[in-house]
Amino acid sequence: MANKMHVGKELNRAAKTNRYDNMMSDLASMNARIVDREALYAHEGAKSIFLHVLGIGMSLNNLLELYRDHLIPACQNLGHSKRAEVEASRMPEAFDIELESSEDEDEIVRLGYVHLWNKYDVFQRKLYERIDAALANEPDDESTVAYIERIYGRNLKSDVWLHPTLQEVNWIANSVKHNDGVPLISRNAPIPVRYSGADLIEPLKISAEEFYKDIHTVTLFTLSYSAHLLRCTIQGFTKSTRRTLCSPTSRWPKE
Repeated sequence: MANKMHVGKELNRAAKTNRYDNMMSDLASMNARIVDREALYAHEGAKSIFLHVLGIGMSLNNLLELYRDHLIPACQNLGHSKRAEVEASRMPEAFDIELESSEDEDEIVRLGYVHLWNKYDVFQRKLYERIDAALANEPDDESTVAYIERIYGRNLKSDVWLHPTLQEVNWIANSVKHNDGVPLISRNAPIPVRYSGADLIEPLKISAEEFYKDIHTVTLFTLSYSAHLLRCTIQGFTKSTRRTLCSPTSRWPKE
C-alpha cells in the first residue's frame, strides 16, 4: 500500500509542471547559443546582462502562472457565481449573464497584454543600458544603441520591429491603454494582420489560450535575442555583429 502511495505521489509530481525546471530548460537553450561560456562568467558586464535576462525569464514565467492559474480561473469562478445568483433571482430573464461573464474574462485577458508589454518594455530599456555599461571601458567605442540608430535609423530602446508578436502585443496594449480595448487605427501603428478581421467598434476579444501562447513566444524571443546580445558583448560589438541586431533576416527565434 505504501509503495502504491509513493508511486502515486511521484506520478503527480511528474505530471505537475515545475516553474523552475521550465525556467532552467529555457535558460539551458539560451546558454547553448553562447559559444564561450567561460568568458560569459569572467566578463562582469556580460554577467550583469545575464542576471538581468534571468530576472525577466522568471518574471514572464510568473506572469503566465498568475493569469493561467489564478486570475483567469478566478474570473471564470466569478462567472459561475453570477450565473447562480441570476438563476435564483426574481427576474432572471432581465440579465444576459453569459455575455457579462465572457466580457469579464475578455477584460482580464486584455489587461494581461498591458502587463506583458510593460514587463518587456522595461526589460529591453534596461538591457541596452547594461550593454552600454559593459562596453564603457572600451576605447572610442560608440554605444550600440547610438550606432544602430545612426547607421540604420532604428532605435533599439523603443522599436518593436524585432519580432511580429512584439508588434502585436504592443498594439493590443496601446489599444487597451488608449482606446479601452477597441482597436487603435493609426499610420504609425497599423492593425496587425492577425487582427485584420477584428470588430473596429468593439473591444478586442482574445482567448486566454492565445494570450498564454503570446507570453511563451515573447519569453523565448527575449531569451534567444538576449543570448545573441551576450555573445556580441563578450566578443566585442563590431559592424558585423551590430548589423545582425537589425537585419530582417536575423529576426529569431522562429515561431
